[in-house]
Amino acid sequence: QGIVASAVPLASMYRDAVQADPIGTLLDSKENAQTEIDRICTIYSQPRATYQVRIASPQFSIGDIVTVTYYRYGLETGRNLLVKQMVYDVIQDTAQVTFWGLA
Repeated sequence: QGIVASAVPLASMYRDAVQADPIGTLLDSKENAQTEIDRICTIYSQPRATYQVRIASPQFSIGDIVTVTYYRYGLETGRNLLVKQMVYDVIQDTAQVTFWGLA
């Protein structure tokens, strides 16, 4: 068991974060753990956001990257986002979809 930290700067929106939840891994060397935390911090060096929408009959799956266009939230020209979660309503034939990506 070990702890590593990263010198990679995070986006300013995270500046008040005191700590993050521990990330469990099966990495067995400090060097590999350092590489992983640097990779994660690089992801969060740019602001990220989640977006939730209800969609009728979605034609994609969790893990897919889809272009989301909406008239608000900076999505007017479309943005590629990761499908993070889908909760289906089979009666309504819809899904509450959570997307994640650049803010």
